[in-house]
Amino acid sequence: MTIEDRMGGRDNHFNLIRFLAALAVLVTHSFALSSGHPENEPLWTTYGMTLGSIAVDVFFVTSGFLVCNSLVSRQNLLEFAAARALRILPALWVVLAITVVLVGPALTTLTLGDFARSHETWRYIIKNATMFGGMEYTLPGLFEHNAYPRAVNGSLWTMTSEVRMYACLCACWWLASLMLKRRGAWMGRLIVLGCVVSAALTVHTRLTGGGEQWPRLAFAFFTGSSFYVLRDEINLSGVTACVLALALTIASVHRDAFYFVYSAAVGYLVLFAAYGRATPLLAFNRLGDYSYGLYIYGFLVQQLVVHAVPGIGTGALMAASIAATLVCAIASWHLVEKPALSQKAWVSAWVNRPR
Repeated sequence: MTIEDRMGGRDNHFNLIRFLAALAVLVTHSFALSSGHPENEPLWTTYGMTLGSIAVDVFFVTSGFLVCNSLVSRQNLLEFAAARALRILPALWVVLAITVVLVGPALTTLTLGDFARSHETWRYIIKNATMFGGMEYTLPGLFEHNAYPRAVNGSLWTMTSEVRMYACLCACWWLASLMLKRRGAWMGRLIVLGCVVSAALTVHTRLTGGGEQWPRLAFAFFTGSSFYVLRDEINLSGVTACVLALALTIASVHRDAFYFVYSAAVGYLVLFAAYGRATPLLAFNRLGDYSYGLYIYGFLVQQLVVHAVPGIGTGALMAASIAATLVCAIASWHLVEKPALSQKAWVSAWVNRPR
């Protein structure tokens, strides 16, 4: 069956996949934040990647697929942008407010006045609230004696890349719209071209030892988008998924071989898992989408735990932070994210109102 055949309704595992990916990021960060050494993460030694970096790729593949679906379904850039803003900004602004208004003043080594007047504080607020020009990760006097010092919310680094991918997708839509009668076909061609170009940049970065991560994230995003625009041509086959899993196992004996096979396979495997027929697991969708809350609160919660319990071990940090972050994520979904998303219909009506 093709992806198109399996896309009806909400019978998919995207919520569960993203939830597990967010937990994987927490697991990886536990090694760095408890010891101060990110390289302590076991997969890094073996594959030159971490469970967290794989999880971020999974996020970008699913985002590329679902966001492309959103844009094509809406057929309106303004409505699309408004929907993305409702999904991302309210919860982000709340975690920033909690960080700057509650956590910062309570734990900073500065006086309250110096903290409030600091350029670093205002830079943290403005850059992270707008996501223009990258994200800011430190606040004055905060977490200075943690094992991984000063970083307040390192997970936010992917947010700018995510928004830039939205902008690239909108650019593809706008360019395709210039073709008038064949916009859909040109949209697909531009997205596949973006996938090919980002794949070439990813290979170049890997072979030259460059440290840039945006080519990899762009490739993951455009891979997901390409699967969407080619959804009626790509079959989801258990045999293909098994072959790719076997190829990954064989390639695992060499770092670079694993990286390249993994990069080629991750998109298909994510989509295959998302549309698998594991009916009991579909019940997870009734709970809500806690992945975003897990992601944006996880790092901050872990630094708070390390601050409260100096010298805490990796396993203990992992257990404590997962439990505490899950509480934050559940609250974020029900009190902030879900109410914000309920405004999509109103926004759609306003954008499409008669003029």
